Amino acid sequence: MALVTPAQVFPAIEVGIASDGTPALIISLPTSLPGLSEEEAAAFTGSFPKLMYALLKKATSEYNDLAANARSPRLTMAKANPVGSGNNLVNQTFTVTCTLDIGDSDVAPEP
Repeated sequence: MALVTPAQVFPAIEVGIASDGTPALIISLPTSLPGLSEEEAAAFTGSFPKLMYALLKKATSEYNDLAANARSPRLTMAKANPVGSGNNLVNQTFTVTCTLDIGDSDVAPEP
């Protein structure tokens, strides 16, 4: 088991410092988010549901493609089979499970 870094799942991720001095997460979306156009990913005019679907699909796929011994035992990600929800529609469920430290409700340290 090894520490999984954000860059292993999202290679274009950066952590910077916001104007107030706090850490800020900057994600430069990779061009490899199938089904998501630049317009749909635009911060103020895009589609949040399409962006979240693309990110969850990519993160789940990349994380689960890591060797089992390279994944954290503190995080599991799964994509269920789609379930029909009407004419030509399906619901897609993703499950992300984190093991938390009960003291501070943060992700528990790696064993």
